[in-house]
Amino acid sequence: MTRWLVVLLMLGTATAVATPLDKPAFTATPAELIASAKASPTTGPTAILRYDVHLELDGLGRRTRRTRFVYVVRAQSAVDGWGTLFHFYRPFFQDRPAVRVRVVAADGNVTKLDLSTVRDAPAEPNGDRRRIVIPIPKLAVGSIVEEEVTIRDRVPIHEGGGIERIRIGDVVASPVHVVIAAPVARKLQLRTRNVPASIAPRHEVIGATERWTYDLTLPATPARAPNSPTDPPPPVEPSAGPAARRAAPRPSPRAVDRRIAEGPVALPAELPTTPTLETVRAITGWVRRTVKFDGVDLRDSALVPSPPAATLKRASADAKDLGTLLVAALRRAKVRADLVVVASGPKADVDGPIGGLDEFGHVLVRARLANHDVWIEVTEPLAQ
Repeated sequence: MTRWLVVLLMLGTATAVATPLDKPAFTATPAELIASAKASPTTGPTAILRYDVHLELDGLGRRTRRTRFVYVVRAQSAVDGWGTLFHFYRPFFQDRPAVRVRVVAADGNVTKLDLSTVRDAPAEPNGDRRRIVIPIPKLAVGSIVEEEVTIRDRVPIHEGGGIERIRIGDVVASPVHVVIAAPVARKLQLRTRNVPASIAPRHEVIGATERWTYDLTLPATPARAPNSPTDPPPPVEPSAGPAARRAAPRPSPRAVDRRIAEGPVALPAELPTTPTLETVRAITGWVRRTVKFDGVDLRDSALVPSPPAATLKRASADAKDLGTLLVAALRRAKVRADLVVVASGPKADVDGPIGGLDEFGHVLVRARLANHDVWIEVTEPLAQ
């Protein structure tokens, strides 16, 4: 059974309210949206009127996350800064996001997004992530924008489960509506941070589905003005210290072993093949000289590695493929070696004992010698 942990992070206090925006997405009338914008106490060039997150987990562990924003533009600076929205996805396990946008002008006229204007391009050179770029039509001072984005997992991100974070502390909205649903059999774990004890979700079990619902209102403060109001705040990152490295889980050993078996490598005759520190250093140096790191880390790459033989032939690799090649080469020299995922950044540790693979952004190689382990940073020529 794969395991999932959902973490809801919130700053400030909250109280329940009801507004016309409680209606399903795109069903509030233009007049209701205009009235909601006029009633908003938020000051500044932009005010977010509504923020909804609906997260659903299916029986296979695939996620569907639907996010809805409604915001009003009150100054020309917001027209310039919020006129284009960005969404990121990872096509190796996710479908391209489905997007709906409507813009309600100050006079009540409605313009819908022309999907042919949406662009889809790589988010980084050589990376797996992609970015869709959405130009908001006819945006002007006084416009109200309603946007809904749905991102679906085509396959589960990892056979061991994962963690999904819903952070609402940086989103100023009135109200906030969060729904989390999963099959009862999945035994979903729900954790909260900085949520007042007085705020409890409405929990329901309907047939074979378990559901948690939060209805909240955050304090009214000016909305931040990034290029995209839908670009989610950075998640809390797990620690990358030595203790975290010792406890970091491996990617699926079956996936790594299978890829190594599909594309085995032969060591050059001049390399040693005895399980010693000198052998580890020699093989690591050979891998670093032979294959160039392309700058793409685990967070921006597909999770399943390439066969080592393909990586060697390509002579360029992301961190995961480079690490898998080194593991394969060390094993040829009778050195026990594993690919280990770690987190980067001096922030919070992974939640609980089940840290999902999507919590980690980098890989190391662990070589296990007779009397000690050797941790290898394969992407840095001067590090070990």
